[in-house]
Amino acid sequence: MTVADSGAPRLTVCGAGAAGMAVAADCALKGLEVTLFDLPPFADVIRGVADKGGVEVTPDSDTTAGKTGLARLAAATTDAAVAVDRADLVMITAPAMYHDTIMDAVAPQLRDGQIVLFATGYWGSLRQARRFEGALPDVTLAESNIMPYICQMRGEAVDVGRSKRSFHVAAFPGERSDSVFEVLGHVYSQYRPAASVVETNLAAGGNPPIHVTLLIPIAGFYFDRFLGGKFYQDATGPGMRLVEGFDAERRRLSQRLGSAWFESQHEFDERAYGYKVDDLGAALRGSPHSDWYASAAYLEQVCSEDLVYSYVPMVRLGEAVGVDVSLTRGMVEVFGAMLGRDYWSEGVGLEALGLDRLDADEIREYVMTGRAPRM
Repeated sequence: MTVADSGAPRLTVCGAGAAGMAVAADCALKGLEVTLFDLPPFADVIRGVADKGGVEVTPDSDTTAGKTGLARLAAATTDAAVAVDRADLVMITAPAMYHDTIMDAVAPQLRDGQIVLFATGYWGSLRQARRFEGALPDVTLAESNIMPYICQMRGEAVDVGRSKRSFHVAAFPGERSDSVFEVLGHVYSQYRPAASVVETNLAAGGNPPIHVTLLIPIAGFYFDRFLGGKFYQDATGPGMRLVEGFDAERRRLSQRLGSAWFESQHEFDERAYGYKVDDLGAALRGSPHSDWYASAAYLEQVCSEDLVYSYVPMVRLGEAVGVDVSLTRGMVEVFGAMLGRDYWSEGVGLEALGLDRLDADEIREYVMTGRAPRM
């Protein structure tokens, strides 16, 4: 691919929510050429950014650039052709349930040599490779295990409450991961290389181990009585034991699928946030974001994202390769019963990932080479 003389890619951020605003602003403050794109229904938001010339970052924000104020962008647009035209890197920051919609808009505009990064992970690269099978130019799909920030909008400005210090990234196929990592290192020094998307989705910590597990013991209060709460401040011992049980199952599954390393949720929080205590629950209750209030509607959205795009495919993978993930299965059942939703029918199956009818060795080959074994 062609990047600027400095090695820094020209970046298009897809999604003008808080996460997309934070990425676009922080990267622009670091000197990257950044375009912000969103779909026509969000034209008012994009127009506001365009009129201002960029994204305003609150003075107390924890940016990786070490700067705040107005981050000037190259462009802000709802025109996918304009957004993708100059990009070396197209970063999709929308939640997983919107990956399809974003890709439907940008895919016809992609060209050989570009990187498309799903910054929220959730098997985004495998899902889109299957959806567009044979219909994309020679682009490299990639994903990281989590977004770079804890952030929110304050009026028309984005507030970066915390920048994560470490997160993993891999390409699909995995044999391109090293070249993708070389480019992405110019965007975030916090990126850590992963060999394949099995590692970003199963071996790395992040969102899936923490939301559902912590919420199950307090769900009645959050979804019925109080309609929300200070999620991290209310972390319980039983919730942390669910985190540990989920970690044990994804450890076994990631190892079965060839991962050479594993990151527990405790290790992730220590690396990403700098927590230095043995009790992760105590760390969460004493963390800088422990006073953050989450509504019941928001928590249902993030937990459903985890269940549909992480827990269900994890269970299906476990079934396919003979790894016991009964606790994860139980949490899908329990959460669905509590909220009256059928997460098994909503969830991502192996066919959507291009992994159906493959054994463990064949899955390892496919995620590394992009070539499925002959049936």
